[in-house]
Amino acid sequence: MTEMNGEASLFFKRFLRNPARLGTLAPVSERLARLAASCVSLPSDGKIVEIGAGAGRLTRAFLGAGVKPKNLKAIELDPDLCAFAKENIKSVDFIEGNAKDLATLLPKSWIGSVDIVFSSIPFMYLPREMRAEITESVFDVLKPGGDFFHLTYNYWSPLEGMGYEQRRCATLWANFPPGFIWRYRKQMIPHLRAA
Repeated sequence: MTEMNGEASLFFKRFLRNPARLGTLAPVSERLARLAASCVSLPSDGKIVEIGAGAGRLTRAFLGAGVKPKNLKAIELDPDLCAFAKENIKSVDFIEGNAKDLATLLPKSWIGSVDIVFSSIPFMYLPREMRAEITESVFDVLKPGGDFFHLTYNYWSPLEGMGYEQRRCATLWANFPPGFIWRYRKQMIPHLRAA
């Protein structure tokens, strides 16, 4: 069985066990993963944290786009998916854990110095309070001006009305289901904006 077939099979089995946790019955498509990775503009020494890394499909797209393995941490809640990713992408540090605990999962030197956090967590199936908790955790580790990206199969932003500056930066209608990439930033307080 090839790595991609093994990934799809494992993902489907995990979906059957807990559909809401994975949010979809198959990993993100390679085409959508490449589109997501193309949204990221990272300095050569920039740090990226992937949350909801699954079996590593998006991780491989980041590596293919030139992200250095030492500058990439991947967080996955599901122990079987995380173990699969660790086994198949040995150059990247996969960490089993909950994205709401980023400050304790990541090395101390990464806290407040992460350029980008990229999420594939199925926010649309999570209660608003849980989305807020994860998002607060994300902004706690991002450096000032850092970007939070989210890949979703929902046309509408899952963080709508939560106080973040948001923009849909990519859409792939030719995916099944269609995929959308959102970028979020903390809103600046009006009196602190540059004149």
